[in-house]
Amino acid sequence: MIKRGAKPKGMAKQRVKVCRSCCPRNQPTKSDHSEQLNAHMSSSYSRAIGEAFMVMLGDPDGHFSEDLFEYFRAWLITRGRKVFESILADADNLAAVKVEDPVEECSSESLLYAPDHAYSEVTGEESELIILDSQRDWVPAAPDNRTSGERLSRLHAKYVNGK
Repeated sequence: MIKRGAKPKGMAKQRVKVCRSCCPRNQPTKSDHSEQLNAHMSSSYSRAIGEAFMVMLGDPDGHFSEDLFEYFRAWLITRGRKVFESILADADNLAAVKVEDPVEECSSESLLYAPDHAYSEVTGEESELIILDSQRDWVPAAPDNRTSGERLSRLHAKYVNGK
């Protein structure tokens, strides 16, 4: 699903491609489509990614939207496997990702529906897949600029100090 960065293609072709990448069997099941996306979404639900999200998109007063955090994590997946894994290893690597306007660019809600659409496209059946986050014991908060700036120095230089 995240072998390379997302490239625009016809929606029908893109859905079939997602479906086939999610389920190698000839007859896909509903869970085939959601398992891989759920795994990637869960792996990106971390304090480091949450802090990076707040640095790039957060409200200075610390307001947080769980939906926007979910769309942000989906956007990370669309950057491709190499970039996604690099960011999971060190959230400060997000500073190397070219982004001109984080508010406009760093959201990919549509990815969350891709497995559902792909399943429907291939099987002709309707599906309602659910994204499950395995770690819901915290939510990102406004970062302390001093400690956050030490952990995410490049990201701070680009989005906090560079504003």
